[in-house]
Amino acid sequence: MLHHSVEDENGNLVARRRISDRDDPPVTKDAILKLTDEGLKLLLQHSEGRLISNISTSTGASAASMLDSGNFVIYDCNFDVTWQTFNHPTDTIMAGQVLLAGSELVSSLSGTNHSSGNFHLIMQNDGNLVLYPVASPDTPGDAYWASGTNGDGYLSLYLDDKGWLYLHQGNVTSNLTSGYRHGTALVYRATLGVDGIFRLYSHDLEINTQLVLAEFPKFTDQCEVKGTCGVNSYHTFADGLVICMFLPGFD
Repeated sequence: MLHHSVEDENGNLVARRRISDRDDPPVTKDAILKLTDEGLKLLLQHSEGRLISNISTSTGASAASMLDSGNFVIYDCNFDVTWQTFNHPTDTIMAGQVLLAGSELVSSLSGTNHSSGNFHLIMQNDGNLVLYPVASPDTPGDAYWASGTNGDGYLSLYLDDKGWLYLHQGNVTSNLTSGYRHGTALVYRATLGVDGIFRLYSHDLEINTQLVLAEFPKFTDQCEVKGTCGVNSYHTFADGLVICMFLPGFD
């Protein structure tokens, strides 16, 4: 499980939301998800079940649904949403999802290992959307891309169903992309890749195609992404691929 700290508007360190279970070992094939009054519970043989949702209301959990938006929601007995996966992003936001001020996306470690990786995208409380290597103190000198909207304060990152990716709060809006084609079979997502690039994708479900619509930052040289090879290392290119090397005596 990943814990991360950020500064609030007064410069005090505060605990960031936990990315639950992402860095735990994969569950076994006999795992069962069970909806209980307390919420969604993960059941494993020979171990105690544990909640993977946190229901904060006294009405408890009554039903659950996987929505077409990609959001998994839990309802109480009044059919009000008491918990939803859209409030707990890892490396991706879907159309209709919001990355609130003070929240972040963390890249996956690799294309097949979805535990926490080497980069994070922080929606800072000062209004700036910034990319940093995880193994850094997140100071301005550590950033390798920023939206340049610092000073606007408490903006949130939005992605709508027309492909608009923008920062918004009150009467302040800063567009990161233009709108794109909209259709019932077209789905948008924005993902922080394992290489540290934040990309906007469209998926056409009718013809089963995927397009990259925008990249932040749009580097032609992967070496410009700080932290590409981690600490104690340097990188070179071979056949267009980044090769990470360690200095003598280092791991």
